[in-house]
Parts: sequence; structure tokens; C-alpha cells
Amino acid sequence: MALVFSLGLLAWWPPALAPLRASAETAALLLERPASLLRVTGAGRRQFIHGLCTADVNAIGDGGVVDASVVDATGRTLSLLTLIDAPPVGGAAAELLAIGPADRGAALFGFFDRYAFPADCATPTDATGAYRCYEVVGPSAASALSEALADALGGAVQLPSRGQALRVAVGTADAVVANAGSLGFPEALSLLVPCTDESTALCAALRRAVAKVGGVDGTAAGDGVDSSEFDGPTAVCYRFAQ
Repeated sequence: MALVFSLGLLAWWPPALAPLRASAETAALLLERPASLLRVTGAGRRQFIHGLCTADVNAIGDGGVVDASVVDATGRTLSLLTLIDAPPVGGAAAELLAIGPADRGAALFGFFDRYAFPADCATPTDATGAYRCYEVVGPSAASALSEALADALGGAVQLPSRGQALRVAVGTADAVVANAGSLGFPEALSLLVPCTDESTALCAALRRAVAKVGGVDGTAAGDGVDSSEFDGPTAVCYRFAQ
């Protein structure tokens, strides 16, 4: 069975998760972030999202990462997003990925699509289900993720610096690595893994690497996320093994 809890803008850990927090403070903790995902393509993608969010999305540049709140015309917060401007690799075009709460993909897509006009040179699509979102937190997070990528992909991968992201080929699809911090820890890396059979080896390598550095695999498959359990649009939710 899975335990799911919500986080606001400041991290809060229930007492039951104290052992997992200890692992994040001393080694590494692997966790899953049930999430919706929007994909925005086109030359005007950052300018388009900038006009609908609180962060200075224009300033992040190619490969940039930033957290932002989506607000409506009255200034009301609709959702908290992690925005990743995924750089191109191979034949893939650059795109902006917006990671949001698991139950809000359709609503967020409807909001962005309502304001998308041809002159914006930006096209939003709902890509929820295309990726699974993992995070590796703790002082050994970078070494664990580096080893996992090298193991699964057959060669060393230079991890992105803070506030940056990169895309790596996983068979016929791409994974995205982002360095943005999480859960109140500066040492935290996000990994968007494509939902393909080819990515199975990468997920297995990640679990092995976390165990090798003395970390804990806190993920569990669990069931879907019930949005009624959470504290509103600024909640960020994670799934842990109980």
C-alpha cells in the first residue's frame, strides 16, 4: 500500500516518514512524484508561458528550470508547476515541459489552450502519461543518478548544473534530467522517464545505484492519486512505500 502526502511551498514531513527523511539527509532517497505533464512547443513557448505564470520564464533560456505558479486574470493561483525548457537532442525539437499535480492535467491544458493563439508561436498539448517523474534527493543523489545513467545508457552523462536540464536518448524516446532542488534539499535531481519498454533498464539501474550509495528506494506503484486528499493548488504530492 502507498502513503501519499502533500507539500506546500515549504517542505513538511510526517513523523511516519522520519526514516526516509534521514536517508535523504545522509545518503539518497528515491521517490516518485505522481504528476500531470504539459508539453509546449514552438519558438514562442517561453514567452507564452511567461504571460501566464509568476516566474520570469523568459529568463531561464534553453535548458533552464524554474518553479512557478499559474495564475488566472484575477491573480488567483491555479497550480504550482515545475517548468523545464528541455533542450533539443538528435532530431527532437526544443520544448517546454510543465510538471503539475497529478489530477490537473486536463484543467491546466484547457487553461493554456484557451489563451494560445497562432501569433504566440506556441502549441500546448497534454502529455500526461508520456513520462513518469522520479526525484533523487540527498548528498549522494548526483553520484547515484550518474551511475544509473551510465549503466543504462552505456556511457558517462554530465549532469546539469543547478537550474538547468538536459535530455538524453533512451532507445527511441528521450529522458529528461533536471537540477532544481526539492523537498527543501539543495541536492535533488528530477528524472522524467518515458513510459516505454526501453526505459525499464534505466529505472532498474536507478534503484540499484541508490541502494549502492546506501540510500533508500521510497517508491511504490500504488494506486491513483485522489486530489481530495491534498491542500489545494500549491500542493506537491509524492508517493512513498509504507
